[in-house]
Amino acid sequence: MVAELFGKGIVLPGGKFNLATPSPNFRPTQRVGEYILATADQTSTGHEIVITQNDIRAVQLAKAALYAGAKLLMARRGAGRVDRVILAGAFGSFISKEHAMLIGLFPDCDLEDVYAVGNAAGDGARIACSAGPSAVRRAK
Repeated sequence: MVAELFGKGIVLPGGKFNLATPSPNFRPTQRVGEYILATADQTSTGHEIVITQNDIRAVQLAKAALYAGAKLLMARRGAGRVDRVILAGAFGSFISKEHAMLIGLFPDCDLEDVYAVGNAAGDGARIACSAGPSAVRRAK
């Protein structure tokens, strides 16, 4: 949703809501604002679903952590760019790779080289175990 709001100019490049947004779904609140995704009569709970400035900040923090981790790994391996991105877990299976790229969730890569693999934790653990303790210590 953050990528869609950014793409439509409702969220500015710095992550703040555009207070001049002409959308009827945008509601300024004090200095920030919130965007109504579903009105109370559109939900089964009778409560609105909104995205707030705090929600956008949380996405920014997660994005920064993922991107920084990728850049650190790239630097450690001497890689100037990535050849492919593998998205794992439920998050990776359901996120739109186009939207993830739009908000800079991972380093630039050709979209056809971005894959979702589902739950990969078990595979990663098996690879680490089969490499032996000395390989795991070297990877740290």
